[in-house]
Amino acid sequence: MELPNVPLQNGQPAFEPLAWRYRRLSCQLITGLMWLSVLGVLMSFSMPAVRPHRATFLMIGTVCYLSVALLGGALRWNYGRLMFLGLICCALGDYLGLRNFVWGALAFLVAHFFFVAAFWVIGIDWQRALRLVPIMLVVGIAILAWLLPGISSRSDMFLVLGYMVVISLMVILAYGISSEQHRPLILLAAVIFFVSDIFVARWRFTPSGSINGYFCYPMYYTACVLFAWTTCLYYQRRESLEPPLAA
Repeated sequence: MELPNVPLQNGQPAFEPLAWRYRRLSCQLITGLMWLSVLGVLMSFSMPAVRPHRATFLMIGTVCYLSVALLGGALRWNYGRLMFLGLICCALGDYLGLRNFVWGALAFLVAHFFFVAAFWVIGIDWQRALRLVPIMLVVGIAILAWLLPGISSRSDMFLVLGYMVVISLMVILAYGISSEQHRPLILLAAVIFFVSDIFVARWRFTPSGSINGYFCYPMYYTACVLFAWTTCLYYQRRESLEPPLAA
């Protein structure tokens, strides 16, 4: 696994203007703010007075998960940079999706490519990853068969097929991450993201309606903020190199 390169001075970590303990607290507070914004989104489905503000709540949540990644040191190492690019594409998908579903979906498709690249950088146990392929193949075929009656155009079919391949690959590589220490959080985020996308597809291609929003939005933002927290290894490692505080 690629570890972030923590700069040292005289054998100790270089000075940082904001210590990890304060960054961690800031990330926790921002995560809480993100959940308040998600609550606002959910309220917009049942309260007409809140509905006009749904886009504002969505964008607040988006800024929150990007902020967690930045404060956590995403830009300090390769995995973090790739993950942050993926989250930027998610943010773009949030914005574009409010106006055009296809453009939003394409932005998320690119985001998943960055997530896959980030997992690749962190290290993949290919034997482990390949064990999940048959399961994801069966799941993917079942989902496509379920959505097929609601897919009315060839372009939508290509979009759904391409998206299923990429998000399945994301889950497979997340399962195959070689670091046992960091695999659980990354895999959890990938699986939650996968399930949230299923609810988005259900919303788009079945007559189930906006009830899907109660599921896809909380899961989507949970997945994004978990991915953002996985970039915090830079400062976690820096903290581990510091001498213990005096009693």
